[in-house]
Amino acid sequence: EKQKAAKIDHHPRFDNHMFTPTKAWIQQWQRRLPLETVLRLLDFLLPKFHAKLAEESLAYTDRLLEIVKKTTLVGVLPAPHQIVVHKYIPNPTTTSWFSTFLWGIVYLRNPSLYARDSIQLFPVFDLPENDEDFI
Repeated sequence: EKQKAAKIDHHPRFDNHMFTPTKAWIQQWQRRLPLETVLRLLDFLLPKFHAKLAEESLAYTDRLLEIVKKTTLVGVLPAPHQIVVHKYIPNPTTTSWFSTFLWGIVYLRNPSLYARDSIQLFPVFDLPENDEDFI
């Protein structure tokens, strides 16, 4: 028991000093973060906030919120992606799933239609066409 505890104590996963973020690591993560929208918003709103602060020595939060409420961001933020509608194309897998799903709902919601004791559920497997080992 003591040997196991000693091994766990020295395991790198439990070592508090195992990972220290470096400047290069932080810069690598910053490049991956989707910050374009937030940075555009800040570039647009910060000058307005600074102007409000220059006018009044104390710009309270509610006054800054008024700026946000009155400001339109149309043309500042990138246009949202177009909604793409895909037409359903039936295939054997989805047809089987949908049929099983519907009959399951019919079975579960209408217990009086079926004698539950006489129904047996069983799995169905698709086999390759030339599977001679199975036969």
